[in-house]
Amino acid sequence: MGRLLLSLPSALPSPPLPPDLLPSILPPPSPFRALALADRAMAIAMRLLKDRAEAEDVVQETFVEVWKRADQYEPARGRAVARIATIARNRALDRLRARDRSARTAEGAVAERPDATAPLELERATQRSDRERVLRALSSLPPEQWQVIELAYFDGMTQSEIATPANIPLGTVKTRIRLGMAKLAKLLGDETERGA
Repeated sequence: MGRLLLSLPSALPSPPLPPDLLPSILPPPSPFRALALADRAMAIAMRLLKDRAEAEDVVQETFVEVWKRADQYEPARGRAVARIATIARNRALDRLRARDRSARTAEGAVAERPDATAPLELERATQRSDRERVLRALSSLPPEQWQVIELAYFDGMTQSEIATPANIPLGTVKTRIRLGMAKLAKLLGDETERGA
């Protein structure tokens, strides 16, 4: 199957921003940059939803939301890539929760998720490389930090869902995630700068 092509509907209004601020939020159009951002959002959505059509919808919704809420972006709070990844993850989790609700209301019906089509070899190699980088960075974190990050970002659990069964205060879970994510950002950023 081909790559996901992103296009913003022409019906979308211009973002309510001064023209000089827009380039800092949405860099000049680059097909490679757009594909990289879309691939990252797609990987997150596919991992959680395991359904290509739904994942493509999540990616589209993600970029529409980025466009509509461009005026709320604060570069000091994080990179645009992280914001896009967070929006994609949240949209995918919303769909999972909606799917779970509809499955519970159906009388004994079990929702089957079709297998995703196999990604192209280049996509597989890139995903494998990214996965290895993240796993290396995760393994360098203290266990209490990587465990909560794994539960939150890879298993899709909320912070409250992590805190309750583990009998950990919610504030502690939030702190561990924040500290771990800051360390990961530094480790992965350093690795990218070295050209790894």
